Amino acid sequence: MKILEVEINNYDDLLAFIERDDVPVEFCAEVVQKFLKVLIIFQTSKPDLIKATKSHIEKFGSIPAHWEQPLFLNQKELEFNIKDIFNTNV
Repeated sequence: MKILEVEINNYDDLLAFIERDDVPVEFCAEVVQKFLKVLIIFQTSKPDLIKATKSHIEKFGSIPAHWEQPLFLNQKELEFNIKDIFNTNV
């Protein structure tokens, strides 16, 4: 078993990592969850994960760390709406 070690310091590093062809989508999802401190409830394709991650960064990337962050990767607004976790459109 090959152990992959990666250092991600910013959003550009995160996107570069998850866009790599040699990294499985499951591992990418795990890294996205840890780096963005969000939950991903449903399995997704790699292109959809990349799209959702980019959207999340565009919407919430400039929020200071001490503010409340979205809970889920596909969340549309800071205030939680249950519909966001079931809507896969980014």
